Amino acid sequence: MVWLVVVLVTLALVSLSSRSPNFLRVITPALFVAAAFAMMATVVIWTQSAERRAEQFTQTAPAGGPVLTSADLQLTNLQFTQGKPATSYKVTGTIFNNSPSVALSSFQLRVTLQDCPSETCTVIGDDSTLVIARVPAGSSQTFESFLTIANPALVAPTTPKWVYDISDIKPYKP
Repeated sequence: MVWLVVVLVTLALVSLSSRSPNFLRVITPALFVAAAFAMMATVVIWTQSAERRAEQFTQTAPAGGPVLTSADLQLTNLQFTQGKPATSYKVTGTIFNNSPSVALSSFQLRVTLQDCPSETCTVIGDDSTLVIARVPAGSSQTFESFLTIANPALVAPTTPKWVYDISDIKPYKP
């Protein structure tokens, strides 16, 4: 509806300026000032809304609010598939939310690739990935994500061992 008002005002200004040259001389500076104020207001509103959006994503659970711990979550069926280039891996699995009342929104999965040809293991590399998984309390969901394991030697592990843990768990806030 605002666009209709803008169109009507613009048509009125064009009509008045074509009938009176003095009107055009007076209204031109006023239009420039109004346009400058409109642009400043737009920047201020846009900046404030961007700050509010950023706050929504960085808020932590308030004291006494819903909390999920790594003990509430269980990872199963984790599979790591090497991609191209050789340092990229696709990770798939299932996340179980064993909490009786708190839904899951996301978590950070930290993974370390080790080569264990004997009893001693050599760390090849590690990476972490943010997994967005909205899982209701008491439910499970499959997920898929991607990792890049930095391997400076570019030597494929003969006996790979994956070590992983969950951190930065975010509860779902409707």
